[in-house]
Parts: sequence; structure tokens; C-alpha cells
Amino acid sequence: MRLAQNDLSLTRRELLANLNAYYRERIPRAFRSPHCGSPLTLAAESLRLTLLRYEAGEASALEVVDAQSTAADARNAG
Repeated sequence: MRLAQNDLSLTRRELLANLNAYYRERIPRAFRSPHCGSPLTLAAESLRLTLLRYEAGEASALEVVDAQSTAADARNAG
């Protein structure tokens, strides 16, 4: 039973890491779209929404850290 829980936990972490990597690769492309706001505005809004999801128990700490990193990158690029 314990082994199955460990396997599930590892799989879940790998899935989140892969999903975050996927979005990190594609977010810069979205910033180039003429229909989107500025990268800084989008990153700040993403962080705000991620924090709300985290407070509601629907997002992981990893997602919050990723959103914070994206916002910092957008600030530094501007």
C-alpha cells in the first residue's frame, strides 16, 4: 500500500513538472499575440489567479512558485 502511494506521489509530481514545463515553453508565444496584454500584466494576473487557487486549496505550492518566477521574469524583461 505504501509503495503504491509513493508511486502515485512521484507520478503526480512528474505530471505537474511536465505540465509546468509545457506552459513555460508556450507562454512567451502568447505574449507575442497582438490580442494579449503586456507580458507584465499577464504575468501579474496569472500570479494573482494562482494565489487565489492556492488559497482555495486548488493549486500547489509549485504552481505558486512557478507563477512568481514568471512574474519576476516579466518584470526583469521589461
